Amino acid sequence: MTLPVPNPSDAMTTYQSNPSPVQQPPLVPCANSRPTAVFDIRSDPTKPGNYVVNLYRYDEPCGVGQSGSPRLLTAGGASFSAAEVQAVRKQIAETRPLSNAGDDSLRQGVGESLFALVNRQEVQEQWLALQTDPPNRVLLALPDEPLQQGGLRDLPWELMYGCGPVHENFSGFFFQNHNIPWSLWQRRNRPWHPGTEKGPLRVLVVVCEPDTPGLLADQEVASITTGLAARSVSVHTEVLYGPSKKKLADTIDVLHPHVLHFIGHVISMQNGASMLGFKSRIDGDWQLGAGEVGNSTLTLRKPRLVVLNVCRTEGNDPTSDTKDLAQAFLNSGAGAVVAMRAEIDSSHAVEFSRGFYDALGRSDLPAIDQAIAVARYKLRIDSPVWAVPRLLSVRPWRDLLHLDLDPDDSTAVKRLQVFHSPEMHRNSVLVDRDTERRGVWWALDPPRVTEEKPKNFAVISGNKTSGKTSLALWALLSLRQRGLRVTYIDCNNLVRRQDADGQQVQDVSELPVEVSVENALDIVTLIFEAMTDVENPDHLPRGEFSGVYLPPYPVEVDDKLTVRTVKEFFKELVKVSRRCDGDTARVIFLDHIKVGNRTSRNPEENCVGCMDRNKFDLFYNNFIIPIIAERRGRLRVVLMWNITSSVEPLPAVEGHLGAVIGPLKPPGDQFKRLFREYLERLGQNFVGPEGLDSFLNTLPETLERSFRGFNKIRIRAEDDGKLQART
Repeated sequence: MTLPVPNPSDAMTTYQSNPSPVQQPPLVPCANSRPTAVFDIRSDPTKPGNYVVNLYRYDEPCGVGQSGSPRLLTAGGASFSAAEVQAVRKQIAETRPLSNAGDDSLRQGVGESLFALVNRQEVQEQWLALQTDPPNRVLLALPDEPLQQGGLRDLPWELMYGCGPVHENFSGFFFQNHNIPWSLWQRRNRPWHPGTEKGPLRVLVVVCEPDTPGLLADQEVASITTGLAARSVSVHTEVLYGPSKKKLADTIDVLHPHVLHFIGHVISMQNGASMLGFKSRIDGDWQLGAGEVGNSTLTLRKPRLVVLNVCRTEGNDPTSDTKDLAQAFLNSGAGAVVAMRAEIDSSHAVEFSRGFYDALGRSDLPAIDQAIAVARYKLRIDSPVWAVPRLLSVRPWRDLLHLDLDPDDSTAVKRLQVFHSPEMHRNSVLVDRDTERRGVWWALDPPRVTEEKPKNFAVISGNKTSGKTSLALWALLSLRQRGLRVTYIDCNNLVRRQDADGQQVQDVSELPVEVSVENALDIVTLIFEAMTDVENPDHLPRGEFSGVYLPPYPVEVDDKLTVRTVKEFFKELVKVSRRCDGDTARVIFLDHIKVGNRTSRNPEENCVGCMDRNKFDLFYNNFIIPIIAERRGRLRVVLMWNITSSVEPLPAVEGHLGAVIGPLKPPGDQFKRLFREYLERLGQNFVGPEGLDSFLNTLPETLERSFRGFNKIRIRAEDDGKLQART
């Protein structure tokens, strides 16, 4: 009997009937690469209910997206009967291995029986031979059967257990081993074209019922965001709480998430079906079933990975819509789905997410099968339901979450993190502001999939303590990760000036403390100094600026000289950028420009160290407006604008085709959730007997309920002995 050869890297490829292993051409895999083993299970067309198994070796190619070569290891394969499957089902019914009852010895017995179904005869011989050169991962390719009760997919394959006399990594529960991860593979005949993207990896977490007691949604969100935070700007995470049906669809449509994660509960309907329940302040209670997945925007965007951290969201029970949710997402184009095969309580769901996203956060190229194996192993320590999470993939594991990140760009990001320290240290625990963070870099360099045109100008507005700088630096790193050149200008820095006698000051330290940016030439000088600073990874050669001269200026400069010099500098900057950056855009971040009334009749309204609005307008009209007007958009600007009662808004920002981010507001009713996430990022747990919510409610009003107040409250809790390091 002959079978087509499955290629796990290209679901479109169909190979000829089984050739003999000796007829295979010699393989030339990458140096130091390890193969993938594939247990290929097919229905036996000559004996309904019976199955045929073959073992394949697949050598991974050198590059992501390249095709590798499968090699058939078994000429005749092996087979197992419907009666043997039924015997395993009876064993499962008696032991209930996915429930809280029983111990791992019962689960081990079921796992050995499952492995015995596929590991027999010639397959067993080749599997033992393969152990001397252990594979990198193992795929269990299930038959392409209709979803129905009694198919192989509803067996708990995650319990598979075996012993390996040659290599210790083959012993034990296979699906717990992250060194050689196992996963289920479902064949698909549709093409897989994820496209190349510069990142970041976009993750959307949907909390279906945010106010439901016992769901522990805040803890799970904190676990997810903390795990992914290790990857810094290469991952962007947004959280959606209790959305209406329209809000959920619109958010997916706008964000185009690569990963879509649901936190929620199952609701049993009167007709016997089970649905994913939502509680929305707008739509009230509503449900999402498998049928709606195929008819909504959820399916049009085709997330690469869907995580259904909800009880009973995977299986073959035809009476349950929820059990078809996993398959519905796969059928609609998702690359892989993680779902729960049985009941799992909220605390264990949180632990699963913590282990899964911690593992993804540590990996340069996220391997989902390895991450879920780590999560299962960690869950096993505290819970017997470690085998409940299932990963089912229809797409190549190597391409699933791959981003086209240039190593040079990643290196530049690391250098920028050092260059802008210690502000970057505070960014490591930056929580929330997810939509605002995306708004900045997205406006200036939108993902190709959106087909949006980039803007040349963005404004981040907010009061003095709203966190504009942290937001700007996050956007700066994100844009650099995407391949753009970036320069950050801190207008708090002092500017060299001539003294009253016209003598140049030789050292900035000789300047009076109160001397600061007071006119357009000061800003231009700081831009020039920052752009030509050799310590800046994206600096421009100072010698390229041959057509402009920026000496130290006297305290008083007339407007005509200012306008002429700013225009000359802008023209020279465009030329230099074109020569040095080519077609790569450069983004200039202007921070801490203080604009205000310095000569008000009311002394309380005077802005010390500020520049008058008319002075700033000279810079705005002769530097920023020309950048906005640039059609090719090689130069782009992000301006941090401090909102005060005495400062007028910028003139017609929206009319100048710019993006307005803000005004940034305090966290409000999200403060408790964000403070919990803040502690999680720092690796601390609240252990006070009154609970975290009660502790926060007892704090005096004098403690600032803002992002700047997180650390003050943390210190207060630590002094009271209410915090401990998370193990």
